[in-house]
Amino acid sequence: MKIKSEAKTAAEIEKTKADAQKAEAAAKAEEKKAEIAAEAQKAEAAAKAEVQKAEAEKSRLEAEAAKLKLEAEAVKVRMDHEFRMKQIEVQNRNPNAGNAQEENPNNNGNGHRAAGMKALKLPPFNDEKMTLMRI
Repeated sequence: MKIKSEAKTAAEIEKTKADAQKAEAAAKAEEKKAEIAAEAQKAEAAAKAEVQKAEAEKSRLEAEAAKLKLEAEAVKVRMDHEFRMKQIEVQNRNPNAGNAQEENPNNNGNGHRAAGMKALKLPPFNDEKMTLMRI
C-alpha cells in the first residue's frame, strides 16, 4: 500500500506540476495578449495623433491659402486703382494727344486749352507810348 500511496502521491505531484505548468503557460499567454493589446492601443493612439496632426496641417494650409487669396485680391484692387489713376493722369496731361494737332493746327500741340488761352492774350505793351499797341 505504501507503494500505491507513494505512486498516487507521485502522480498527484506530477499532475500538480503539469497543472502549474499549464497555468504558467496560460498566464504567459494572457501576458502576451495584454502586451499585444497594449502595442495595438499604442499604434492606434499614434495613428490618431498622426491623423490629428495631418488635419491641423491641412487647416493651417487652408487658412494660409485663404489669407494669400485675400492679400492677392487686395493687391489686385490696389493695382487696378493705381492703373486708373495713371490713366487719368495721362489723360489730364494730354486730353487729345493725337487728335488736337490734326483738328486745330494753331494749338501748338497743347490741345484745346492752348486755343482757348490764345484768344485771351493781350497785345504787347510799349513803354514809350504808355499805351497798348494794336497788332
